[in-house]
Amino acid sequence: MIYNIDKYYLNKKNILKLFRKLTNQMISCCKLFINSKTKNCTNFWNFEPIENLIEVFRECIMLHAA
Repeated sequence: MIYNIDKYYLNKKNILKLFRKLTNQMISCCKLFINSKTKNCTNFWNFEPIENLIEVFRECIMLHAA
């Protein structure tokens, strides 16, 4: 479909660039989200209660599903 919209993305190299940028942006957003939710925690693995940390991860996983 993208081939019909923009001729720049007619080759694999340019499509891969686009997907790389999109993926990197998603990862950056998840990192910022996790950091904002765990900002008072000095050690990520000692975050209490663990259920809250699991919920933060679930929300990031939902981004992948979207």
